[in-house]
Amino acid sequence: MLNLLRESLKTFGRSYRQYLVFSALFLTLNSFVFVPFIVWLFNYSLRLVGSGYLLNSELIRLILDWRSLLLTAVLFFFIVVVLFIEYATILVISHEAWSGRKVNLADAFFTALKCIPRLLSFGLIH
Repeated sequence: MLNLLRESLKTFGRSYRQYLVFSALFLTLNSFVFVPFIVWLFNYSLRLVGSGYLLNSELIRLILDWRSLLLTAVLFFFIVVVLFIEYATILVISHEAWSGRKVNLADAFFTALKCIPRLLSFGLIH
């Protein structure tokens, strides 16, 4: 047990810079691209219902409108994809560091992007 912990800490020590750099870059990308798009999409769904703010009565109208339900589904799907990309990239970085190979952030990010079609394939339904 202690040997596994020691090995994990050594692996983390070899790759912590890549974790920090990726987290900083992805957080910046999220802050300037993804979050404004998500906010715009949510505000657009509120405007479809007929108001620009969300009250309890507006929430019921938001739930009952098919267009806002569709936009909410797109919003949740988009959020899940962004989170999947982040976690998959961190997982690839961890795997490469554990294998003793040099970690390339761009390769890890593109590997995570290549996994998205498989995530949305028949296995999603099955």
